[in-house]
Amino acid sequence: KSIEPHVYSASVGDIVVNMDEALDPVVEKKYADVIAENQEMFFGLFNRAISFISAAKNIHDQMEQYYAPYMDFDALARLQQEILEQILDTAN
Repeated sequence: KSIEPHVYSASVGDIVVNMDEALDPVVEKKYADVIAENQEMFFGLFNRAISFISAAKNIHDQMEQYYAPYMDFDALARLQQEILEQILDTAN
């Protein structure tokens, strides 16, 4: 089974290895408090990381408003084509 944050649905032909089969229930019960604490810490930090990524995306979008109107995408496409031709000429 998959659990948050790595939810996975197997496709036809996939080989799924159930790692839960390797768990020792006695050890798992013995360390239940530590496991719960670690899970809480993990998800707290995971959510914090997501919030930082979201904030960075918002800042990026704001900054993009300043420079995007001045970008010459046609010139970039021409330059890309020139570089590709140079690479292919050199390879031949």
